[in-house]
This record gives sequence, C-alpha cells and structure tokens, in this order.
Amino acid sequence: MKESTLVALALIFSALALTAGRATWSRRVDTTFSRADLEGLGCSGTVHDASCAWAADATPTSSEKPLRPFVTTAGELVVLEGVFETSSVVEWLARTTDPTSRVRASCTAQFLESGATLGVRFSRSDGFVPRNVAVLRVTECALH
Repeated sequence: MKESTLVALALIFSALALTAGRATWSRRVDTTFSRADLEGLGCSGTVHDASCAWAADATPTSSEKPLRPFVTTAGELVVLEGVFETSSVVEWLARTTDPTSRVRASCTAQFLESGATLGVRFSRSDGFVPRNVAVLRVTECALH
C-alpha cells in the first residue's frame, strides 16, 4: 500500500476510536409538549456532558439545559437536551399561559448516546423508572 493510503486509514481509524460508543449524527425529532411539561418531564442521570435535573441517586443537579424525556409523534421514547431553551420554544412559552395548551415541534438534534440507561418520569409525582433510551442534543425547533 502507498504511504498516503496508510495515513488516510490511520486517520479514519483514529476518528472511529474517538467516537466509539458515541453516535455523532443528527436527526429530526417530532414531538408535542405543553407548558406543564416544563416542570413535569424529568430524568435522573448523566450522559457524557449532558445532565438530567436529577443525579442518578435522585438528588437535584444544577444543569442549565436539563435532559428531559419526550415521546415522539411516532411513539419513540427519547431523552432530549435543550428543547425548552431553543428560541422558538422560549418565545412560545412567553406567549402561552395555559399550562395544558400543546404545541407540535420538529427539532433538529445531534445524537449523544444511542442506548443510555436513565431514570425517566412524566409527572413530578412519579418516581424515576430506568429506561434504555436514545439521548440527543437539540439545536433548533420549528413549531407547528
């Protein structure tokens, strides 16, 4: 093999080793949520540099963009970081006072982990239930 081919292969394998166990691609996530979900949706645990609002032992954390569980419009359970912090959702929250009013969002998100185990809950009165989930970081959402 030529030296340039060997160098190229070495770079490819190095990149694969650095991202092993961690997907690095993006996808669209379609979901719905309400203002009440801002408080009700929660999880416990950490994935890479993203944290839920609660640690694995259910003590509060200080995450600025806490991970939250969502069910997509296709019925898939995912945990997303940053949905309520995107500009379109911040604007919607400022205009919406009804806690039960729902909105549909199409969000672009980058995979952080494709099979993480986190505790999830859909109401503040529920306990955290361990679930194997895809974890994604949202970069933008369009509301419908």
